[in-house]
Amino acid sequence: MSSLSIGAWIDGLPPQMPQVQAWATKIAQAGVHCATIVLNAGVEPLHLPRWDAATLALATEALRDLGLEVWWSFWIVATDMAIEEQVAALEGLLLEATPDGIEFDAEGKYDDAGWGPNGEIMGQYMAEMLMQLTALPGRLAVTAIPPVAGIRPQDMALMEALAQVRPVEGRPQAYSQYQKNKAWTHHHLFRPGRTQTHSLEQWLPLIGDGVLSNVRCGLMAGFQKFPKPSPTGVDALRVSLDTVRDYDIHEVSYWSWKLFRDRRDITGFLKRMGSMGATPSV
Repeated sequence: MSSLSIGAWIDGLPPQMPQVQAWATKIAQAGVHCATIVLNAGVEPLHLPRWDAATLALATEALRDLGLEVWWSFWIVATDMAIEEQVAALEGLLLEATPDGIEFDAEGKYDDAGWGPNGEIMGQYMAEMLMQLTALPGRLAVTAIPPVAGIRPQDMALMEALAQVRPVEGRPQAYSQYQKNKAWTHHHLFRPGRTQTHSLEQWLPLIGDGVLSNVRCGLMAGFQKFPKPSPTGVDALRVSLDTVRDYDIHEVSYWSWKLFRDRRDITGFLKRMGSMGATPSV
């Protein structure tokens, strides 16, 4: 069986400088091979990073010294002003450190708060702005939701535009989950195995089309208590992961660090799966 690279989106507020090493060590000890740092830390406006350059550089170095692949993730907004602000912020961060890649989170329904319909034309502008950065890492990634109707036009336009700049890794958010107060998660599409099949059937053809270089499948670590007859808990995590591997995909990323960092059942599962000959995918 091919090795498995376990990734995680590292969300939440940045650690204080003296705590960076302990923060990085905890991530590594949880079985994570690829850490994607969510730069907005959940603070609005979401397209701006909340990590200062020095702390981010130290965190990137600490994770890399522990053998992890390190990415930075930006929430993108489909307006020219937001793109200009974001690229300017990225340029400043790259003066202090260079991650293995930059991820763009193409979520949101509305242009002024996320990657809304205007993204269909703004993807090219994003690519043009990025091409001006001399320190841009060699790899890019796009993460997006898997709508029932298929990949959104604005997400496809972004991936096609970024592919002109650097190889693009696709990261579909194949999140099987059940939340009692969120009716959309009650749909059968969001059951273990089904979400992954639906997402990968959309995204994998983009490799053959030359849009994507590879796919690292996004999976959900939390909200795994499904109604019967679906599996639940770690059994549900196993079904989702097995489905991904059936597609010969051996790179996954879990949402999110805050949801599983103190869950021994989940970290134990990830360490067992990742220890089967897994190595970072750099």
